Amino acid sequence: MKDLSEESTVYQYGSGYGVEAVMNCPIPEEDIPYCSHGPTVLFERFFKDRESRKFFACSASRNRKECTFFQWFDDKLTPGKKLIQKEIKKQIFIKGKKKAVKVVIEGDFWCYECSSGFSSENKHIHKDHETKLLTRNDLKCPTQFLNPSESKKAKAQYFFDEPTCNFFLTSIKRLQFKNVICIGTPRLFELVRAADISTILLDLDSRYEYFYSSEEFFLYNLYTHFFFDKGSIEKAFKNLVSKCTPEETLIILDPPFGGLLTLLEKTLSKIWSLFNEETVPTMMVFPYFLENHVCQNLPSLLMHDYKVSYSNHLTYRNVKHGRGSPVRIYTNISGDKLSLPKEDYKFCKTCQRYVYKENRHCQECNVCTSKDGRTYIHCKECTKCVKPGSVHCPTCKSCKPSNHKCGVLSTAGCHICGESDHKRRDCPKKIAENEELSMKLKIKRKSIATEDNRRKKKKKSVK
Repeated sequence: MKDLSEESTVYQYGSGYGVEAVMNCPIPEEDIPYCSHGPTVLFERFFKDRESRKFFACSASRNRKECTFFQWFDDKLTPGKKLIQKEIKKQIFIKGKKKAVKVVIEGDFWCYECSSGFSSENKHIHKDHETKLLTRNDLKCPTQFLNPSESKKAKAQYFFDEPTCNFFLTSIKRLQFKNVICIGTPRLFELVRAADISTILLDLDSRYEYFYSSEEFFLYNLYTHFFFDKGSIEKAFKNLVSKCTPEETLIILDPPFGGLLTLLEKTLSKIWSLFNEETVPTMMVFPYFLENHVCQNLPSLLMHDYKVSYSNHLTYRNVKHGRGSPVRIYTNISGDKLSLPKEDYKFCKTCQRYVYKENRHCQECNVCTSKDGRTYIHCKECTKCVKPGSVHCPTCKSCKPSNHKCGVLSTAGCHICGESDHKRRDCPKKIAENEELSMKLKIKRKSIATEDNRRKKKKKSVK
């Protein structure tokens, strides 16, 4: 999970006006450039004073210092760039050329500086490093001693606290799931594994290779659905999925909060399709203030009131005084089946789901309206419930904070053509340009294929 406490400063080229992922990449999959985190993603940078421009960048890191790869879409692929791509793919697709990581055992050591495990025989190699003797409990719960990554724009790690882990485990047992796929939730994986429930972990942190077998841990990039050493690891994952019954399998994921949900939707669709189903029981952890984005990209996942808390995050944790964590659970599991702890939650018979105790059912809206845990107030003029402390402004014709300034115009609208009735993703101009580009590339690939066939025929005739 990544933090939102600081805004992304990545891809700032000139007077940028926003960046968006291009979902239908117009080039073949095999021609997409790679970085050390796997296939890159095609983005489009919009400008106020000139035409937009596309580029490839890392899907896993928003920080150019963490992953330096950058390539303009229209750049010529020089021999030097081809050589770099060849080396990157060679390192990723090791195909058995590199010795597999040896899983550590009790009595082995962990080196914090090298982020690797080693036996006592190799202790001299880490002589001046900070090390730790591994106990049986360390092997069962590595997240208790591994240093979490603190890079907020790359692989920031925040682990679920004990009450949150126990809630997930209790729900898994109550709903009788026999298989659990944990994506980016290593601490929960430890707990589920200890409960003798069939589970696997998909994560981008390669350190877990030292603690789990290749049948339990898969080095994985969530945003491109990419398995490192794709030939064998992805095949093993598909083999495991083929043995699972969809209704008895639960997918739990804790994605980076700053990641693009358009890419995440594509990944989940691919995983669900492996079960030959449109959807599979899924729980996703995400902030309540991004609910609109989730509804737009993953409409089958509905938000519930449970407040997810982290043990190593100052803001995203539950405290006695205050609103508590803003992180919620989004799921396609029916609300009446997802039972929340009765100490802090109650069951709404009308909504047929558990809600926070302060979340009052509104008769006018006919729904429990609170998002942040406070009791919302119904505004007759707005015909909806609003946050406490908001007042209806006749000038703005909506409820606003009491200290707001009237007349502040919204920047909503299209960044391409300037019209206010649509967003840039739905701009007719952009759609037409993408269709034209795709057509040109199809013609180009067809002409290349025709030329190759002509050359083959010519060679045969010479022979």
